[in-house]
Amino acid sequence: MNRITEYFDNIPDEELKSAITEIQEDEPLGIIRVDGLVRKYTRDISEITQNPVSTELFLVQMNLFKQAAFRWVQTNV
Repeated sequence: MNRITEYFDNIPDEELKSAITEIQEDEPLGIIRVDGLVRKYTRDISEITQNPVSTELFLVQMNLFKQAAFRWVQTNV
């Protein structure tokens, strides 16, 4: 498992729910709150990858959505 996957796998459920809620609440405003979880995760991932924070924002949002889907979607496969 790579460090980014491990990072997102280790986010507790309640924190993940809060991050998804932040994205939902911030969407109509077109901004991401400065003191929120999404920015915190983006800074953390930026430190891991050594890429600029602006580059990692999309990666963070997609991984949050992926984690939420994988954890909470019921499958009957």
